[in-house]
Amino acid sequence: MRRNVELPLRWRKVPREERGRAATAALERLRVAHLADRRANELSGGEQQRVNLARALALDPSVLLLDEPAAGLDPQTRSTFFADLEQALADHAATVVQVSHRAEEALRFADRVVVLVDGRVHQVGTPADLYEHPNSLFVAQFLGESSLFHGTLDGGRVDFNGRSLEATRGELPDARDVAVVVRPERVSLHPDGPPPATANAVSGRVVQHIYFGNSRKVEVRLDDGATVLVRESASAAVTPVHADDHVWLTFRPEDAAVLPVDASRNGAAAASAPTR
Repeated sequence: MRRNVELPLRWRKVPREERGRAATAALERLRVAHLADRRANELSGGEQQRVNLARALALDPSVLLLDEPAAGLDPQTRSTFFADLEQALADHAATVVQVSHRAEEALRFADRVVVLVDGRVHQVGTPADLYEHPNSLFVAQFLGESSLFHGTLDGGRVDFNGRSLEATRGELPDARDVAVVVRPERVSLHPDGPPPATANAVSGRVVQHIYFGNSRKVEVRLDDGATVLVRESASAAVTPVHADDHVWLTFRPEDAAVLPVDASRNGAAAASAPTR
């Protein structure tokens, strides 16, 4: 594989010793220097991807385009691959543009994210900007889980099944059919009883709850039949719940945004994520 990594340097007429040093350094960055003398058919898919990246880095490019670099890798291999890639790029001055259909990859590695919908730029910003302030339901749902409360906008408040919901994050849209959007980690779960004395309180029944060790995800079916999520950390005061329990969900107005329903798109999208 060493000759494979040296190939573009050989095309550029780089002297043998210099291209050998560059190839070795690139292989070491991706932690595959010990595979330098193996053939391609003797490498796993993850090892082949590392060698491909080493070949690109050996050229010391000013711009590096990664198009789904971990496609086809299993979750465990994907995780270690990106950890090593991040380390390999930490001391490299190149601008990296990564194309991905996996939102978590864009949020993890990007300094700036571009969401494309049907070939058009839908929203541009930092990962935090797009996660906290999506400009459409598509972006909200593409970049992480969202709890949606569908209703109608009237006088700055949203009518939801006869209840009035408040949301103060971002500007109100010029639309009547809207959804109040809240990230599941910002929705609180309360046991059955009188409605909590707060601006936003919605009732529902527990569908299921899934324990992850360090967190818990609870699915709740609202009175209108829609299902929303609540995600609690292990350090939170976890309310014991069982399937079919009646519960109350609450969230703060400053944690919620109102987005027009017709802005949601179902087409394929890619996140272009320049990294350091």
